[in-house]
Amino acid sequence: MPPKKEKIELNSTNSIGGFFKGRIREAYFQKKLPQFLLEFQAQCSDVAEISRLKDYLIDLQAGESDLIAEITKTIGEEAMGIMKEENAPLAKFMGEMSEDEQAQFTVWRDSCANAINRITTIITATRKIIKERSAMKKDDWLDLALEIATLMKWVDEDRVYKDQMYRKVLMTEKAKRGCSRLEAEEITKTTQEYRDYKLALLFKENLEEFIMLAKKKGALDY
Repeated sequence: MPPKKEKIELNSTNSIGGFFKGRIREAYFQKKLPQFLLEFQAQCSDVAEISRLKDYLIDLQAGESDLIAEITKTIGEEAMGIMKEENAPLAKFMGEMSEDEQAQFTVWRDSCANAINRITTIITATRKIIKERSAMKKDDWLDLALEIATLMKWVDEDRVYKDQMYRKVLMTEKAKRGCSRLEAEEITKTTQEYRDYKLALLFKENLEEFIMLAKKKGALDY
């Protein structure tokens, strides 16, 4: 007869909000956090435990990044399935595309647009709350900062893409007119590509300021 497994009791070391840390790790690494967070919220309303959950998830994310960086450094990018720069999606989408590539491109651009729209909605709603002089809890500010931080990947990719589109127009104009780069830059400042790129830069700067403000609001009593 196989030995009985020892029952592990929940405690403050191995659990958060009544859930084993192993369960939380599983939800994180299997990309099932949204479902788990709904379950967690239904079972736990303790502010201290919710704060511990946030800290634990941040630690998992940091540990994941460190592990990937270390292993990539050891065994190389190719073994990790990381594409070289010339084959990266942004580079691939600069020229003519096959039908499959066009489909990938559309999905990717939609993802960028959805992330930016979500962030814009968050900021607009927050601005309305501030304008109405309604109070926001510290945890609400931290939630906003965390949600926007998870969407920054798409913001960065969108900005890089628009930078590439602007540079493509710039180099085309320079070659067509046989002018200097400085002259081509002045000419292309009237194009849509330049406008899109500059707005993307400003959007990123404003987001960084918003995240910093949200973190301060969440860390201090106002």
